[in-house]
Amino acid sequence: MLFRDYVNKTFSEENRIQNDELDMLRKSELPCVVYGTGFRAKMLTEHLSANGITINSYSESSQFWREGKTFMGKAVVNAENLNQLYDTYNLVIGCSGASMADNIAVFLRNPTIGHVFFFEKFMIPCEISYEWVIKHLDELDETFKMLEDDESRTVFLSYIQSHVECLNTDIPPLWSLCRKAQYFNELYRFKNFPQHALLDGGGFVGDTAEAFLDFVADEVKPKAVYSFEPDEDNYSKIVTVAKRYNDIYAYNYALGETNGETFFEMGNLSMSKITSQSAGERIRVVSADTIIGDKQISFVKLDLEGGEMDALRGMKRIISEQMPFLAICVYHRTEDLITIPQYIRTLAKDNNRAVRYKYYLRHHDIQPHETVFYAVPV
Repeated sequence: MLFRDYVNKTFSEENRIQNDELDMLRKSELPCVVYGTGFRAKMLTEHLSANGITINSYSESSQFWREGKTFMGKAVVNAENLNQLYDTYNLVIGCSGASMADNIAVFLRNPTIGHVFFFEKFMIPCEISYEWVIKHLDELDETFKMLEDDESRTVFLSYIQSHVECLNTDIPPLWSLCRKAQYFNELYRFKNFPQHALLDGGGFVGDTAEAFLDFVADEVKPKAVYSFEPDEDNYSKIVTVAKRYNDIYAYNYALGETNGETFFEMGNLSMSKITSQSAGERIRVVSADTIIGDKQISFVKLDLEGGEMDALRGMKRIISEQMPFLAICVYHRTEDLITIPQYIRTLAKDNNRAVRYKYYLRHHDIQPHETVFYAVPV
């Protein structure tokens, strides 16, 4: 079945109205409990308050809970004790992370909880609407047909559903498709490469570099990480990590289509990004093709807060000539599910080698973030 066929069969305005979580929560008479006490919970609190919803309590698991802890002026309740405080209540998920998937499964079986709300569209960096889906059915069909397995196609449908909320509810929720092994997983085939070298676009604080070296630790082949991070503070942390290894090379540059300069907007946590506005810091941008030169790359990971497409254009030679394994985030921009897969397919067709790609889509968070498109050379 094509994506177009599925849309024609299951999209409905009735589903979209029924799935309006904000309206459901506003009309409910049950107490409202937010699960989580971090940045997302804070932003979600402001969003709910602005829409006339009162939060009665905050909660977190016993793993993180401490006696006397407060958040947003309220005492934080151990999740295990919520049933002592309320006969029944609504639970709003105010956190993210792959490890939360097991907790959610427990919540959904808890008879004390009236309804679990995810507010999946809240804080999503791109805006996929029903109208946008209909307008781009042909292009979405092309990506859907590229996907290699049923899991990829299910993730595709569930990802669209998490934004549009008007597909048939027999599609598994996105949180239930969450895989913990992001980037470095069974899709990467060690035997296919003479060395293991990661081009890490969006190195953050060096955690991905360390995870990759741990992933290939048992391999006797040569190893290397080329980590690109434009944020000065994060870059300094990568440098600190690199001192513990002989294989990490850190660059305080952003990746782009060509060499030059641009502006960099500082954000919360990992959400800094390149911007077209003349605000923030002026930073240097480089194309991977020019700075990597003739170095062999086996693995490309890009998480660039919307800059993935520009970075891919700047590594056209690396991809078309070397055909490395690709793990590219496709959730930052509305068009990512179309432009990124189809550009990669075009580059793969340009090479003269007997190597081709198989394409997969995986999801690695309980929220509609961390959706990754994998191109696997075979």
